Amino acid sequence: MSVTRRGFLAGSAAAAATPAALKGAAKSRPAAAETVFAAGPNQVVLEVNGGRHAVEVEPRTTLLDALRWKLGLTGPKEVCDRGACGACTVLVDDRPTVSCMMLAVDAVGRKITTVEGLGTPERPGRVQQALIHHDAVQCGYCIPGFVVSLEGALRADSKTDAAGLRQAIAGNLCRCGTYNKMFEACERLAGGDPAAGVLANAPACAESTGGRVDAAAKITGTAVFGADLHRPGMLFAQHVLCPYGKATLVSADLDTVRRLSGVIEAELGVGREHGYSGAPAGHVCANSREALRDAVSALRCVWEPVAVETDPRVLHEQQHGAFPRNEERLIAARGGAEAAKALAAAHVVMERVYETQVQNHNPLEPHGATIDPTVTPAEGWVSTQGTGSCAGPLAQALQLSRDQVAVRCEFVGGGFGSKFGLGREGQLAAELARKHSLPVRVFNDRENEQLDTGNRPGSMQWMKIGAAADGKLLGGLIYTAGIVGVGGGGGATNPWLYDFGAIAKDHEDVRGSHGAPRAFRAPGRPQGTFALESMLDEIAEELGMDPIEIRLRNETSEVRKQMLRAGVEEFGWSRRQPTGKQGGRVRTGFGVAAGDWSSQPGRCAIRMQAHHDGRVEVWSGTQDIGQGQRTLIADIAADHLAVPRALITVHIADSRFPAGPASGGSTTGRVTAPAVRDAAQKLLDGLAAASGLEVATDWKAACARLGADGLTVDGEFNPDYWGEGGSEAVQFAEVEVDADTGVVRARRILAYQACGLVANRLTAENQLIGGVIQGVSYALFEERATDPVLGGQMNADLLGYKIAGAIDVPEIVPRLWGAREGKGVRSLGEPTTVPTSGAIANAVANALGVRVRSLPITPAKVRAALEGRA
Repeated sequence: MSVTRRGFLAGSAAAAATPAALKGAAKSRPAAAETVFAAGPNQVVLEVNGGRHAVEVEPRTTLLDALRWKLGLTGPKEVCDRGACGACTVLVDDRPTVSCMMLAVDAVGRKITTVEGLGTPERPGRVQQALIHHDAVQCGYCIPGFVVSLEGALRADSKTDAAGLRQAIAGNLCRCGTYNKMFEACERLAGGDPAAGVLANAPACAESTGGRVDAAAKITGTAVFGADLHRPGMLFAQHVLCPYGKATLVSADLDTVRRLSGVIEAELGVGREHGYSGAPAGHVCANSREALRDAVSALRCVWEPVAVETDPRVLHEQQHGAFPRNEERLIAARGGAEAAKALAAAHVVMERVYETQVQNHNPLEPHGATIDPTVTPAEGWVSTQGTGSCAGPLAQALQLSRDQVAVRCEFVGGGFGSKFGLGREGQLAAELARKHSLPVRVFNDRENEQLDTGNRPGSMQWMKIGAAADGKLLGGLIYTAGIVGVGGGGGATNPWLYDFGAIAKDHEDVRGSHGAPRAFRAPGRPQGTFALESMLDEIAEELGMDPIEIRLRNETSEVRKQMLRAGVEEFGWSRRQPTGKQGGRVRTGFGVAAGDWSSQPGRCAIRMQAHHDGRVEVWSGTQDIGQGQRTLIADIAADHLAVPRALITVHIADSRFPAGPASGGSTTGRVTAPAVRDAAQKLLDGLAAASGLEVATDWKAACARLGADGLTVDGEFNPDYWGEGGSEAVQFAEVEVDADTGVVRARRILAYQACGLVANRLTAENQLIGGVIQGVSYALFEERATDPVLGGQMNADLLGYKIAGAIDVPEIVPRLWGAREGKGVRSLGEPTTVPTSGAIANAVANALGVRVRSLPITPAKVRAALEGRA
């Protein structure tokens, strides 16, 4: 699985064989391209976006590398390096082609069109217009590939219907999960007129302002991500990681590598034992990407692995004793006596074990940084969720003061909790930049990205819960174990949401031989919610109760009670068949689950300036990883100032700007909004005092009285604008299960989500939809596959590691549950993914009459449950 076409061609033997291989392949190409190329650099002409460009390429240079690194066309993205994600798609003679799998010399004489050739932010093309209209974008890293795939389908058949267009993007992956917005755009491109957004949702504070402010830049491929940056004289470096659970690096051909042309340095821990899959063994640095690849290939590392234990239960027994923990020990702990009494008094006692998998984050823009010490201040272009948290480590690595560095991330290709701080990649880039006084780029390839940049830890959860005959939960015992690799922090949030009565709980982390966890969208919640929602349904089934009834009986939130009752009607819960009563091959099931997230105040600073022509600029050091932070700031500012959003310009993602929150814990919107309102009110007050006019009635006239420097104010988090509302969630799921094959398809999900004030309808819906899609992917597909003997990850790519694609996602109905009053924005990114796996698991059990108690719910597990082997 580690061999790519480029990797095969990178070796010296393959490079020598290239001319013959190309000559044989030339028979299928135009006569003008029937050329035998030398093994080294060749001058060729590529016809790209209507122009002819002379470029120097080697026979092994992919078209993607030629476009990105020779011609500076960074719309096509490098993500998977093996044609599995579609992010690098371009048109070759009007046909969609994954450019990472096509050699540049094969493209000679052909017409190449990248996303940049299909429109500009000022004049987007037809596909781009449709995607902008429906906000079919979040972080934006994958979107250029979608644009090109859709354009290719329309060029092939201008009358392609919406179903055909959806099929055309089946090979494109979006990790953020904007597929359903993409489907709306497909309907529009096919001649329909679908609504942009669900008008029945809670009203947004700026209904007339439109969609995402940076959508055009992302959809036309002009947005520059950290991984796109190219600086003159830039060096390229890469970590070399241990591929096994534990292994000694016996040897590496460092002498040969150091003699290779373009290699700057190569350092490896030869002779040392490396303790987990993904452990850094050293690095290589070169003056070009080609030289770096040559060097890594020429290392010829020889590893001596040893067998490691990978079974979580065996590891648990070795570290903590048998799983689950002894009941007497739990009863002897705090709260144990009350829990034991609850179990003794219960009408029904349910004892179950639920398990969840290790899930890789897999942002499509990998972890990395480009550090440039040749400018003042020194710049760090980091793919990060926290510009502020990177500045100190960068300054330290460069041996500079903090005010001598600037961390920037204008656009970030996803993070999902894994990209806080400078990271190992940024640290290496900074150290090499200081050492060589040159810009240095360190971005992971896909294998390195999956081995050790964090994960959602797995879990084993033992629950013994008692309930009264009327469904009231009385209490019980819970023991959870987190599968954390070499780290910690594997807690599963269980119990929570419902009133479980008297509970005694204990937790241990189980360490193994893979990389450590990092926060992952709602850390701890999806694991725990899957278990407790499954348990609730099992108790209800035992008592002969409806799953809705037992939830209403034990629910602690009035908002979620309202959501449950609303969903019964809207979802058509009355059509749910009794569990286990269906026969035949294809069966339908209904399930429900709940979620929530915390919404505490926080710290945020905002700078706002009004100009004499009425324009307003806003500065915040926070970043936008796809959640729509730029748009939220613009809409909140426009709403409070009562001016058109067109007058607002937002500057973010620079550590020199006023400190904003990191993009974690769903803090950015809820913490930023009160600070923006505080700054806006100070601007209104100052403008009224400076102009002597009633600002609300004549904004531009008041601004016209300002001097050349305008008026600048600083705002901060102001509790006066906190408002009301929480982040409660309830989701209803409908699935279809093929009892013969075990294949589960999610068909429909109704997602209720409280979010306080809706700042922008389209971006809020998009966050809700994206969270549900990641929940579907977690429930049905994603799982780190580990070699049971040697401990390495066997699917460290986007072929073997399955992420939900366009053909896997259900119809999703987003319902934004706004606050009744107040101007407070609430957490939205995290709670949206919490209930999904529990709702799907319950729907599968309803369809089949047997339950799969471990994630993901694969065909093999379904068949095992039906056959009584689970």
